[in-house]
Amino acid sequence: MKQLAKRVQLLLKSYQPLNYIYLSSLVVIIILFALPLIWQPKTFARWISPDHTEVIQQPSKKEIAEKEAEKQAALKQKKKEREQQEKDKEAEEKNKIKEVASDDPNVIKAYEGTFKLFPTNQKGEHRLTFEDGSIDRMEIHNAASHVLNMNPEDLLDYWVNTAPGEDHLYIVLTDTGYTQFYRVYMHFIEGKGWQVTRYEQLHELTGEG
Repeated sequence: MKQLAKRVQLLLKSYQPLNYIYLSSLVVIIILFALPLIWQPKTFARWISPDHTEVIQQPSKKEIAEKEAEKQAALKQKKKEREQQEKDKEAEEKNKIKEVASDDPNVIKAYEGTFKLFPTNQKGEHRLTFEDGSIDRMEIHNAASHVLNMNPEDLLDYWVNTAPGEDHLYIVLTDTGYTQFYRVYMHFIEGKGWQVTRYEQLHELTGEG
């Protein structure tokens, strides 16, 4: 019996290192399971229970319709405000343009003021020319049409001539039916475009046309 007891003791001593290894492994496994449970309980719950699903509440059709209506209303309001701003700007520009007197008996009405600059596509040094088909002639015609608030296609150039001042000129125009006649004064601003300074409504065409 004594010999058997000694053998058992020796056997237990030989397995003691293995017990430490098993115990250490058990502690590591417990830590690995415990950390997700402490820090991310929801994620851990999904992992240990695959059937678990988080319920996400979807908006109802009524809520979707209400949000869409609010969006459309906001867009309409922005559009309305933008249109109002444009109208206010136009009104402000018109207020800067005044009817003035003229001693020319051919003038029905004359207007002067701060007209909107008509931009140019020309680059570099500018040399004024009245040649048919030139960029100057096209831009002069379009600038006059813009000031008169008419389509360029509805007006015909009758006469173009220089006026006092560098790059200053006037252009006489008529509508296609030869019933309305205008004279527009403008000058070229280098690198910017054509600045109208005055326009007149005439009784009849004047110039060499």
